[in-house]
Amino acid sequence: MGTGLRMIPIKGAVPESGYSWRVELPDEVPDGDGPDWPPRSILRLFENGVEIGPGYALHDEIRGCGGGRYSHWGRNLYFSTSDNSSPIENGRLYAIPVNWVNDGTRLTDEIAQEMSVQFKRRIHDDVEYAVQLTNSYLGQLSVAGLNIKGLRILELGPGVNFAPQLVLSSMGASVAVADRFIVPWNNNYHVSFYREFRERWAAELPAIDRVLRDCAYSPEAISIFANPAENLVDIPPAAFDLIISNAVLEHIYSMRAVCREMARITAPRGFNMHQVDFRDHNDFAQPLEFLIISDQEYDSQFGQSNGKRGNRLRPSETRFLFEKEGFEHLSFDVDRRCDVSYLESFLPRLRIASSRYRDWPTEELDILSGRMVFRKSG
Repeated sequence: MGTGLRMIPIKGAVPESGYSWRVELPDEVPDGDGPDWPPRSILRLFENGVEIGPGYALHDEIRGCGGGRYSHWGRNLYFSTSDNSSPIENGRLYAIPVNWVNDGTRLTDEIAQEMSVQFKRRIHDDVEYAVQLTNSYLGQLSVAGLNIKGLRILELGPGVNFAPQLVLSSMGASVAVADRFIVPWNNNYHVSFYREFRERWAAELPAIDRVLRDCAYSPEAISIFANPAENLVDIPPAAFDLIISNAVLEHIYSMRAVCREMARITAPRGFNMHQVDFRDHNDFAQPLEFLIISDQEYDSQFGQSNGKRGNRLRPSETRFLFEKEGFEHLSFDVDRRCDVSYLESFLPRLRIASSRYRDWPTEELDILSGRMVFRKSG
């Protein structure tokens, strides 16, 4: 059509406050509005190919009302989703058009074409990640010597799709997922995703065939609990032989409450396997900064970000809380440690801070992520 339209996907959004999310825009996007009047931004925001807004919204309105409001301010986009869900977890694609003329033309056909290309790329990337995660889970179960058939498995915080869980269900496990904010079935996303995963996975997958046939998460394939990890009120005691999570425990509000719930719903001699990220999520390049601030300041920031900043409990603290609830610690496989140059610059600042971590040993501080395995006493 000659307009040179291109859609840039919105990636790397972080929680700002309330319903507001913030993302730093790439250099090719012109600067947005500032304190001067009139506004100069011509940015438009699309959610799954549908334009949302209004733009030029006051930041307090974005935080308090959401509903798709956004503001292009300087080098940043402050935005909310159409239904105030998390743009990280709701499975939708957010994008802005560039190289278009601000003449009021909606460019509907070109936007739809470009969003379709990006949607297919998103599905492909999600499938590739789901395949990797599924293989990782199968490897972990093999190492633990667990027979999948008949195993009762719960995953905390499963994310946008349930492919790994449905593979385990297809192999004979009784599988459930639990999340404070369960992502509902979305025909636009999930049908495309599961079809491509079905083609990618070289084995029979009756559970995925079932949800595709029903266009819904059938109870015969998977059980769903819309509960936070701190209060799994809908799950009876000793209901599961294995509880797993992947990058979830760093976002919970109370590790003590979670450990109590894990002890309550895990069967005697049952396992817990948790991949935990111990970094400050405000800036992965400076992953220990949240250890410097006071408990009061940290608690306030953690709450304002709805837990997205990351739980700063160190591995030994997490291990202690599980052991206190009757779990035996079996292993901890560290897969990421702090960059040496950053750590050397960080430690002097920590040692003079008022933080309770000021005197902690370096070998405990520099662990950034790893998989913790526990077994409940019998």
